This record gives sequence, C-alpha cells and structure tokens, in this order.
Amino acid sequence: MKNLKLEIYSPNPEREIDTDTVYENIINEDYVKEGETIGLKICTYTGKSLSYSSPFLSNGSYILTLTNSALNVTQTPEKTIIQRLVKQYSTPSKILEISLKNNIYPYSKLINNTLDSEFIVDSMEVDYFFNKSTLKLVEKK
Repeated sequence: MKNLKLEIYSPNPEREIDTDTVYENIINEDYVKEGETIGLKICTYTGKSLSYSSPFLSNGSYILTLTNSALNVTQTPEKTIIQRLVKQYSTPSKILEISLKNNIYPYSKLINNTLDSEFIVDSMEVDYFFNKSTLKLVEKK
C-alpha cells in the first residue's frame, strides 16, 4: 500500500451520540398486522452525530442519495425500502401454502403459469427427515 491517509470526520462532536432513527406510522390495528423492524446497512445522514452507516465523501460531506441500479432510481435508502414494501403489500395478493421437495431456497422466485403469477417465499418450514419444505408463497408485484 502506498499513500494511505486516514482522517476522522465529525461535523459536530458535541451532539448526542444516539444515531438510530426510527420511522413509525400510526395504523388501524383492526386491518393491519404490524411488520418487523427493518434495519438498513446503509442509511441517510439525519443531522445527528456521525454514523458508521451513513456514507460520506473524503471532503466530509455526506451522500444523501444512493442509486439502486436494479430499480433504476436515485433516492434515499429509506424511501426505496418503503416504496418497495408499499408496492408489494398495498393491494391484495395471491397466497399459496404448499409442500414441496426440499430444493427451494428462501430467496427463490417461483412462477405459476396456471395462475399467471410470480411468487416469492414469505415463510418456510423445512422437514429434513422427510426431505420436504412447507412454503407460504406471496404473489410478487
């Protein structure tokens, strides 16, 4: 390695150390099942103290938007995940519960030509003794 230079950037070291930001919404519990907390590996700088998960440039300025090439968008990571979840769960979806031979992975995308739909794995139980998986599949939108 040549010319390695390390510097510590801290826009305001006197600020509070807590860097977690929680986004919440009040919902009608009669119609909606509360989802799990989502933790992002990369998040937007919120003006709090320096965060290890907020990317910044060598001049000390923070990167406020990221490009998601799969979705072809440039925006904050928080907005990307919210839009993806709203698109997936805002309208009713087909749900299948099936048992299959144990060759399906949690990240698999399954296509059903009869229903003309693509499905993603929502939950999975594996029975290693009988070499089968019981899957709950949700239509991918």
